[in-house]
Amino acid sequence: MKRILSLFLLALPLFCHGQNIYEINLSRTLDESRMGTWTKGDYIVNIELDLLEPLIRNIAKQYIDGTTNLNSEDSIATVFNLSGRRYHDAADRVKNSKNGLDLNKLVVYFGKENEKDNMGNSSTIENFVIQLVENGRATVDYKGERVFRLNKRHDSKGSGLDYGDDILIYFDDPENYIFKYYRHLGW
Repeated sequence: MKRILSLFLLALPLFCHGQNIYEINLSRTLDESRMGTWTKGDYIVNIELDLLEPLIRNIAKQYIDGTTNLNSEDSIATVFNLSGRRYHDAADRVKNSKNGLDLNKLVVYFGKENEKDNMGNSSTIENFVIQLVENGRATVDYKGERVFRLNKRHDSKGSGLDYGDDILIYFDDPENYIFKYYRHLGW
């Protein structure tokens, strides 16, 4: 009987999927004199531009530094230079912007020029916004009202090497989320 119970307990994680909900406490003390906004559905996220600019500038530097050992005629070096300049221009735009910069229109991406990516809604900027929200370094308005906490729900999916979490960040209704992404935890 003990063997059967032990085998069942060992196999349980392979068949069950957990769900965890955490609370994200948002900032109450940001310097609101120079903010950028990320809008998605019923949510408006406000971020200090002085927090965002170094994140973008760091990636620009990495791309530009990545070309130091490449032949300048190489197509990979061209892609790195184009991407580095694009990130550098975006960092300058953030640095020189006044209050209210629309972060949805900020264009940053890796690769050659692409009309679709030049439209905005950059996944890179969205990832920075997610990072700042999860660290409580943002303010959020939900349906026109300032909220001071969000919920973050992890839903485990898959098993073995194909295992990860679907992550939702929302205020009160998981169907009306501000961010949804997948974090792969397997190999």
